[in-house]
Amino acid sequence: MNNKRCWLILAIAAVTLLPFIGLTEFNTKGEPREAVVALSMINDGNWILPINNGGDIPYKPPFFHWLIALFSLLPGYVSEFTARLPSALALIVMVVMGYRFFARRGDEPTAFVASFLTLTAFEVHRAGMNCRVDMVLTACIVCALYLLYRWYEKGRNSVPWLAILCMSMGTLTKGPVGIILPCFVMGVFLLLRKERFWGIVGQLFLFAVLACILPALWYVAAWQQGGDAFLDLVKEENLGRFMGKMTYESHENPFYYNFITLITGWLPWTVLLLISLPVLYTKRTSLRHFSWKKMSAVQLFTWLAFLLILFFYCIPKSKRSVYLLPVYPFMAYLLAQYVLWLVRRHVLSMKIFAGVMGAIALLLTAAFVIVKAGWVPHSLFHGKHAAENIQMLSALENTQGVWMVIVLVALLAAGVYALRRRTLLSALLAIFVIFASLDGLFQPTALNTRSDRTLANRVKKDFIDQGEKVYMYTSIDMLHFFGTNFYTGDKMGQFLRTKPDQGVLMIVGKDRDEFFSRFSDYSFVPVERTKRRMSEMKDTVYFYRFNRSSIK
Repeated sequence: MNNKRCWLILAIAAVTLLPFIGLTEFNTKGEPREAVVALSMINDGNWILPINNGGDIPYKPPFFHWLIALFSLLPGYVSEFTARLPSALALIVMVVMGYRFFARRGDEPTAFVASFLTLTAFEVHRAGMNCRVDMVLTACIVCALYLLYRWYEKGRNSVPWLAILCMSMGTLTKGPVGIILPCFVMGVFLLLRKERFWGIVGQLFLFAVLACILPALWYVAAWQQGGDAFLDLVKEENLGRFMGKMTYESHENPFYYNFITLITGWLPWTVLLLISLPVLYTKRTSLRHFSWKKMSAVQLFTWLAFLLILFFYCIPKSKRSVYLLPVYPFMAYLLAQYVLWLVRRHVLSMKIFAGVMGAIALLLTAAFVIVKAGWVPHSLFHGKHAAENIQMLSALENTQGVWMVIVLVALLAAGVYALRRRTLLSALLAIFVIFASLDGLFQPTALNTRSDRTLANRVKKDFIDQGEKVYMYTSIDMLHFFGTNFYTGDKMGQFLRTKPDQGVLMIVGKDRDEFFSRFSDYSFVPVERTKRRMSEMKDTVYFYRFNRSSIK
């Protein structure tokens, strides 16, 4: 294994992720919902089952939130950077571990290319830039599989403590799937390698039990704090999600959804596969003789990890693109073999692909120049999202500074280089520059206009700093103003939990009639409203001062 390549992968992964993870403010529901758990840990000192969002207990186990809280202790507060840092580091570790694993057992150039394919797959890159539990879970599952394979190579005569630790951390991130998937894949692999059935079952069962010890300590401590409400949530998040019997929306999708998300998740490399379809058609005869019995052990392990994890996530009704993240490192190695074969045998496909990536870089440059010049009329936007789109367009128009110039020059240079050289290296360079321009300039500039930070500052200044308590209400029980609450420091309450006598109500327009009819014993005086639809609730937000009628 080439240590220089390993350090190069580490450096490139760090440079393409870490500088950008703090630039985009929270503008969706999911990220602040996770970040506020870590915030409540720091504020209240409860690292077992912290109460957040005015009365909620966390929906997921705490390992991911522990990491955010630990990274936030040094600056003294939870920021977008510290909240996304666990995901970014998990992706970096997974990519480096993947290179080391495959380089020692197969073709080193293939392992090198596979690392970059993993890093530049759209779904993986997006997860590594987000404050969500999925990338940390993925890294735990994938690294546990690598370590279990090493245990198999060494004769299965010892206890793979590092693999067990990874499974424990995975379970403490999102539940028992952190143990189930590594044991499932490894068990099938050992059976196909003709190992003794009961020996396999006994060993993997022991490892699963050992991996349960650390999570069990937390589950017991959390149950002591949360009681039946905690147990009900655990059942729903694990059994209910798998069986499709959750009490709230759980991303139910048809069987074919997973295959569609893999196609989109592998962008931009899906483009190369489409370009090379004629090559695949000419090779269809040799593909018919594909047999697992002729594979090397590592090749069989790679195929099984890809196919079995995909199969596992086709079973539950609840399906999301991020559930399939553990298949990407194994697909990347298989795809890297195909990419290098194209480079050696059918270079035309690679030349066309590199040209397409170069053209996209140049088109992105041209599009930004057109927007910056003010040549896109605001009157082009109509409908309910017009105000948000105009605001994003205006933000891009007003972009300036040295960083903007650097990004445009880099895009232009990478596009020209890819069009002139049309090699795998030039295509990779163009892809990395495109991702960096999106993460470092275009996305933060546009999406920060959708952040609820401005609204939160307004709530804090007008109400909280004046000694008033703000209570939020939404018609969906598990949906709150997550972004606003995070940016106010987790200072907001839930109206339905406390039904206070007085305070300030925060509510969206579509919920007002139903709410006022339910609470006719209160008087509500309108205070203010937002001038546009807020990103988190996709609606105008209203504020009312209220008093229970009996104390007026």
